[in-house]
Amino acid sequence: MALDREALAREGERLFRSGDLAAARECFLRLLALDPDDLEAENNLGVILLQEGRVEEARGIFEGILARDPAHGDALVNLFLVLREEGRGKDMLPHLEKALALRPGDLELQRLSAEARGAAGEVFFVLSAGLCGMETISAVLNTIPDVHCTLVTPSQLGREAWERSRDVTSGRVLLGEKIYPLITRDVAARRTCGVVSSGLIFFAPQIARDIPEARFVFILRHPLEFVRSALYRNYYGGHREDVFRPAPLKGTEGEVDWRDKSQAEKICHLWNLCQEAMAATVDLLPAGASLTLKYEDLFSKPREWERLFKFLGLPGPPGRLAETAALRRGEVKTTGRFPRVRDWSPSFRGLIEDACRVWGVRHGYLEPCGQGGKGVKRKGSGRRVPLVTVGLPLYSGGTTLAGAIEGILAQDFRDFELIVSDHGRDPFVEEVARHYEKMDHRVRFVQSDDRGDYLGVHNLARMIEFSESPYFMWASWDDRVAPFFISRCLSVLEKDEAVALAYPRSYVFDREGKVLGYWADALKADSDDPAERYLNVIRDLKQCNAFYGLFRRPLMRKTRSLRMKAYAHDNLFLAEISLLGKIVQIDDVLFYRRLTRNYDRSLDEHHADVIRALDPSYQEEGITLPFCRLTYAHCEIINLSPLPGEVKERLTAETIRCFRERWGGNMRYELDRLVSLVRRGIHYLTWDGRGRETVGEEAPYLSNFHLFGLLKRLQEGLFIYPERRDLWETLEILKDRARKGRETI
Repeated sequence: MALDREALAREGERLFRSGDLAAARECFLRLLALDPDDLEAENNLGVILLQEGRVEEARGIFEGILARDPAHGDALVNLFLVLREEGRGKDMLPHLEKALALRPGDLELQRLSAEARGAAGEVFFVLSAGLCGMETISAVLNTIPDVHCTLVTPSQLGREAWERSRDVTSGRVLLGEKIYPLITRDVAARRTCGVVSSGLIFFAPQIARDIPEARFVFILRHPLEFVRSALYRNYYGGHREDVFRPAPLKGTEGEVDWRDKSQAEKICHLWNLCQEAMAATVDLLPAGASLTLKYEDLFSKPREWERLFKFLGLPGPPGRLAETAALRRGEVKTTGRFPRVRDWSPSFRGLIEDACRVWGVRHGYLEPCGQGGKGVKRKGSGRRVPLVTVGLPLYSGGTTLAGAIEGILAQDFRDFELIVSDHGRDPFVEEVARHYEKMDHRVRFVQSDDRGDYLGVHNLARMIEFSESPYFMWASWDDRVAPFFISRCLSVLEKDEAVALAYPRSYVFDREGKVLGYWADALKADSDDPAERYLNVIRDLKQCNAFYGLFRRPLMRKTRSLRMKAYAHDNLFLAEISLLGKIVQIDDVLFYRRLTRNYDRSLDEHHADVIRALDPSYQEEGITLPFCRLTYAHCEIINLSPLPGEVKERLTAETIRCFRERWGGNMRYELDRLVSLVRRGIHYLTWDGRGRETVGEEAPYLSNFHLFGLLKRLQEGLFIYPERRDLWETLEILKDRARKGRETI
């Protein structure tokens, strides 16, 4: 008989799901005939009646079930849905009180009780990104009769609050344990229940789903003042509540990147996450269910309190409001001589503004990065930081130098600065640069103070740090740009925050100025997926014209590739940028590339020339593997990225496969050369043919130094070509020589 009943119940539920309500009803009626106390079958009949629009009959069934079993979960939910649809959600409270008396620890009942309380229009939440006057707001609201407002701190939610807010199930359990009982407690007392908290901001979307009739008040604060206040209170620097704030878990992909962030950058990240949570909550709420107030206005404009009380349907505000606000202003003054925003340096202020730009603009706190000479205005500084910085590293002077500067100054977009920096080769560079610096206030000359050698790629890296602008581009002494190069690229970057680099199509000229035609260098790296962007760059990149496009400077400062010992840093840099944002090509031809390098040279001479131009110190390492090093460096930036482990694995394998196919001839030549030199007993030889006579038995320490350096480089080659037996044999030769060298020390 029991099996028949179970089969009948399953059949009824199947028929109901398929939409055959009449047949489903017959199944449930037969179940009730077998057992009149089958409350599940009776509840299912009530649901069928609801589907058929027979609301009164359905309500009668649900109420009858609760009369016999006050804690019947399905009947409670269904009756609440009926009453809420009729605008009588508050009538559900007596039923829930009885159920909670029987099952006080039931989290679902607590959630339902909180939702019923919200349906009565008497539950509200006041949430913010930080303290932002939370104690004052709570104290003021608690002066109103029949209002009970609870202040909840992050520590009251527990150490795992941030992680639990990211998971619906875990978040709902925490709310059921910590928050919904607060609301339930006030149900019996028939009081309006309020929760004031900064720690709950990340649970706001979940609360909005659980209690859609609740009201939400969001307190905003200017990002610069928020960062200043958080720095004063030492957020992410030893504050007792740091363990409750958003941060990557130990051992996760983002932990390394997070550790490298400054304290101010971490605070900006916190502010941005809070704005995202607020926006997500508002999207879930019906119109008129949320109110956004600015902290600055709340404590300087009494009418903002009137807006708050009117929104919550409360009488007031109280007469002593001015007194409490005055106390709050007094508290602000206790920060003593801690630097105020107006005391910040332009560069630090720019860092914070750039980090908070998107939400700061939406809330009216910050100006968008626009054209028209506005730049980035810095309070407390006479210098206006332009919107764009152009960095021009120079190798030589003469007409080529003057033409490069003139082409940049002719841009139709005017709000930029041009930083000219010489590599130390030609003293005439300074003469020309100083001349333009006097003629045009946008030109700034930075001397390398190094006439002995030039800085190569390091000059490119340091020019990023000289700039304070939100956008940056390098210019080349021998290439040229169209007059609307900057304005066209900037328009792409300002339309989409996800774009890291915008660059145009190119014409190519030879050394004599003869047009060779268009350059097919389009990178399809505008996907939302960083892995896909990276793969497109390593597969499609040919001439690195995109390197001279317009970048989002804060992303450039996150890169490591320009500080790595590698060959062809422009290839590596573009691959790393693709992991940080989209690369978009403009269809217009705005860049004119001149091919000045001498390609009629041996591979050894070519390597020597390129290494000397980019990183002279790399030349002095002796026997190196430039293309193997470049391949391995790509794998390094993958490993240093915050991508998931399985994605890193896939990208590393594809990098090796791709570069073996693309640069296989060059890498095999480098490795064959190394094997040949080692077998001849040579441990040091630069690409321009310079050896070290002092390496040998008479200099054991120096000899071992070169041996172990060579071992590291050989192992990078083995990582790429693990199947080559001659490399493994050479590795054993070097290890054996290193052991013998150790014995002589």
